[in-house]
Amino acid sequence: MILNKAKSNEFVSCPGNRYHTLYKATVLKSGDIRLTENGKEDIWEIINSEKESCDMSHILKQMSLGDYSMIRTDAQYLDRSTMPTSKREVLDLFINIEDRFNALDLETRNKFDNDWRKWYMETEDMESWNKKMSIEKELVLEKEQEVKETAEDAEKH
Repeated sequence: MILNKAKSNEFVSCPGNRYHTLYKATVLKSGDIRLTENGKEDIWEIINSEKESCDMSHILKQMSLGDYSMIRTDAQYLDRSTMPTSKREVLDLFINIEDRFNALDLETRNKFDNDWRKWYMETEDMESWNKKMSIEKELVLEKEQEVKETAEDAEKH
């Protein structure tokens, strides 16, 4: 950071260099590898080359003309705001997962060999995990109860 002399309490950050140096690996007779400069690339030009693909008005115009090629149909979006950002947070996450597993009743924990890791890894096959957790059974029982209550209400009226 550079101290702005005009205002003694402000700092100005360096914006960096517009050009990026490219290097090429060359092998010397001794077998050592040496990086040698192999040109420069204009970072500003690279960024601006993608400008149109990021412009919402351009994207909407293309879509209005029937061109949906810019939209990936296999795209997956993820909210990473709650994901761990440090090793400590990862450990805290695993401790939290283990605590959740230990809060389950003994019968359910036995279905996963009393191992929180197996319980957690089983979530890759949600159908199997739901069965072991008796979630489907509970949902079916809840639906049956709702249907029964609805039928009873209908008979009363």
